[in-house]
Formats: sequence, structure tokens, C-alpha cells
Amino acid sequence: MGGSIRNSEQRWLRPNPSLKSPTHYGSHAWPPGRLGSSSAARPSASAFAAGLARTLGRTTYTTVVRHLIFEPLSVEHARELGAVLLNEQVYEHIGGTPPSLDDLRDGIKRVLAGPPPHRAGDEWINYVVRLTGSNALVGRLEATVHDGIAEVAFLFGPEHWGKGYATEGLRWLHRLLLSRPDCHALWATTVPANHRCQSLLVRCGYRLAASERPSRLVSYDDGDLVFRGPSAA
Repeated sequence: MGGSIRNSEQRWLRPNPSLKSPTHYGSHAWPPGRLGSSSAARPSASAFAAGLARTLGRTTYTTVVRHLIFEPLSVEHARELGAVLLNEQVYEHIGGTPPSLDDLRDGIKRVLAGPPPHRAGDEWINYVVRLTGSNALVGRLEATVHDGIAEVAFLFGPEHWGKGYATEGLRWLHRLLLSRPDCHALWATTVPANHRCQSLLVRCGYRLAASERPSRLVSYDDGDLVFRGPSAA
């Protein structure tokens, strides 16, 4: 899949060819700016530990499906993620150049520290994705759960686009999120030029939301396309 979803607060690296990351990796990071930026304050050890519990919550386990393995994100994944994601193709639709590996690692630490105080009710969910056969890391998935909904995001390395991994991964993430009592609908945002991402969303049950959208979408930037995804039964 040539892209990512942008998750506005978790954007420790801003996912490129897919959806926008609402809470993890990108320009709406905590503090404002890319979470990969060295200008952002690093959490204390106690804040990191508390945030890790909030961020992973009920998702601190590894899951295996048909072709993919889903592991909770950790700082130890930084080098593998960098090798797969830190290239210009991945950043085509988000502008700028990829962060350094050190910035990426610092960004992961900030993500694992959890939501900032003014978003204390949010939950950040982050996974890396591997192949079952080779154990190779191919991308990552994330979601921000808040106000009864989840905003989803994904990012896969270019050599793994077009192989169905993003579709399989996103559908797995849907099942995980919609099994929760605090999540009844899924949303995603992307830039208009990211046609590959939009096709994936439609394939996974999303539809373009022309005017309707929640009052709070943390991944939304002016001019973005907003997609509503599957809902809980």
C-alpha cells in the first residue's frame, strides 16, 4: 500500500501515502509539530511508564493472522521501522523529508508516553506489522480512540505495496477496535492527492463523508478528505 493514514496527534513520523495519523505521528503532535522533532520535550521515566500503560492498555499482546503478525510498538522497533519507512516515496503526500533514525526513535518514545494531559481520556494504540513467513517488518498500524470513535492510520514500506498487506492489516485493526465497548465507529482522513489510500479505504468499507463528521477529528487538516468506516453492530 503506497501510503498511510494520518493520525494527527500520534504522528511521530507523518504517514505518507495512506491515511492521516490522528494522535501518533505528525504535524499535530504533542507538543505541536512532528513528534519526530527534537524540539519536543521528552517524557520523564515515570510519565513514560504511565503513558505506556494508557497507550497500550488492552492491546499488549502479539497477534498472528493469515499472512501477518501484529506486535505492540516498542522503541526496539525503531531501526527496522526506519529501514522500511524512512524514504521519499513514503513522504510523497505529507511534504518534507524523512526524519533521522534518532528523531524517529525519540518520536516513538513520545508516542509511548501516551496522550498529553489535555487529551487524558484518549487512548493510543500502535502496532508494527510483520510477515508470518519471513518475520520481516513491513509497516505499522495505529488508532486513536476518543469520544466513542477511533481514528485509524497505517503506513507500509513501498516494496510491500500492492500485495494486500495493508488491506489485511486494516481489517484486523477494525475487528480489534469494534470489539471494544468504547468504540462504535471508525474514521480516517487523507489528502485529496492520495488516490491509492482512498482506494484502500473504500475497499475496506469506508465511504467519503461529504458533510457529516464528528465534532472532534484529531487527524483533520483543512482541505482533507474525511472517510467514515465500518461501525459496530
